[in-house]
Amino acid sequence: MVIATDNDTDFERLKALVTEFGIKPVRAKRMAELCAFGDAGVELALVDLTTSDFSQDAAFEEFERLVKLGWVARGAVTDAEIVKKAMRSHCVDWVVEGEDEAGALKSAFLRVERRLKKNFVSRAEVEESPRARALVKEIAKRIREGNIDLPEIPQVVVQLNQLLGDPEVSADKVVAIVEKDPSLAARIVATANAATYGGQSWTKKITDLSNAVTRMGNMAVRNLVQTEALKNMFQFRSPAFKAIFDKMWQTHVLVAKVAREIANERQKENADEAYLWGLLHNIGELFLLRVFGEFFQRHKNQILSMDEVLSMVREWHPVFGAGLIKKWELGADLELLAKVHHTPSAYTDESLTDDQKEILYTVALANQLSSYSGKSYYAKAMFLPGIQECYEALSLSNEMKDNLREKLPELLA
Repeated sequence: MVIATDNDTDFERLKALVTEFGIKPVRAKRMAELCAFGDAGVELALVDLTTSDFSQDAAFEEFERLVKLGWVARGAVTDAEIVKKAMRSHCVDWVVEGEDEAGALKSAFLRVERRLKKNFVSRAEVEESPRARALVKEIAKRIREGNIDLPEIPQVVVQLNQLLGDPEVSADKVVAIVEKDPSLAARIVATANAATYGGQSWTKKITDLSNAVTRMGNMAVRNLVQTEALKNMFQFRSPAFKAIFDKMWQTHVLVAKVAREIANERQKENADEAYLWGLLHNIGELFLLRVFGEFFQRHKNQILSMDEVLSMVREWHPVFGAGLIKKWELGADLELLAKVHHTPSAYTDESLTDDQKEILYTVALANQLSSYSGKSYYAKAMFLPGIQECYEALSLSNEMKDNLREKLPELLA
């Protein structure tokens, strides 16, 4: 949900209140931000109408446009004229500041639930299961003993990573590696002709791998190869596990794309590297899901409920993900990101370099913005710094913020 207010103290207090209901809040300081959240699919908002930007007549016109947004108004006094404007603009309820706000907010959110037929309040968490924790310990033990194979990174990815350690490497050398895999080569040619790489602006369609690599650039080719190779490493026979994998995979790719957009907005030269951060930082989720799926298949029954499986994946994926990245020798910074991106103290750790902090905040912001897609697979979100904190850490201007929000629907599509 969105808490719309320009008052820092009010935001922190309201954030604490709604968090107790199991709701993950984000913040909008301006009407443009709130509209962007609504357009991106956020369905619940608490709007402080004492904030000037939200109490103007133009704001109420915007509320009428955001008919899918269930919004609750909040004010210090019940101004009859403002209340009328709010109700005419699809406001669901009015909460008076200071009058048992916790109880009033919960009642208001329940009314929004009934209107939208969604579950916002008191979302059930999976209770920790002793057998689930025992299974995770068993997985860790079998990995140490060599009875569960950690997936090997495909050779084409290894070769490309080694080759592209030299930024001046020629496209011909990249082609020589990729052309060994015909299906991958065809995928690169098709991508080079897509609108993303200006395919609709060229008079001739690219039909050969060499020109495709030249158009896309070496790092973009590497990202595509890593994305395709990574997806092919995780196969599931169980429809239930495959459905969860599909959600995870869509989210991982979306976070990667958003991370790249953040780097582009900041005019950083490492935009393609940011894509890789977004794609791989949660690799432990895919690995653990695959291991649980194999356990289920081997025992020919459902050892745990899917909620228990996801609870264990949620808790343990940073550790297993960091282990995979270390095995694949993808670098200390990416290993650190996988291990600590859900750890609050990491974002204030003075021992981390500025570049490492940039990686953490870029991926955190990409995750936060991507969460509006509604593709979450956990009952409760894990810790990440808030959107405003990420904006400040990355020094994003209002124009950059607006550009990112406008780009998000396109990336979701």
